[in-house]
Amino acid sequence: MTHQKFQQWMLDEVKNRRMTEEQMTDLLQQKALFDDNRTRIERQFWGQVVGFVSGQMQVCGTVHEVLDKANAHFPNRMVYFEPIGFDIL
Repeated sequence: MTHQKFQQWMLDEVKNRRMTEEQMTDLLQQKALFDDNRTRIERQFWGQVVGFVSGQMQVCGTVHEVLDKANAHFPNRMVYFEPIGFDIL
């Protein structure tokens, strides 16, 4: 998904009250950090799930681990994550 499509999706989430503007801003900031480090992440963390929360990178083996770790350290903050080199579906 392109950044533009992701941003449009987030705007739709806010418009339909499934997310606050503050949550959208937080999530877009975490995605920007991921995108800024994408090349290094893809080289270094193949086969892992990498997320950003509160400006901190989280690397785990599963989505659940990333979300649990993020929630333990930064409760109520948005988490942007991607699986590196595989699909989670």
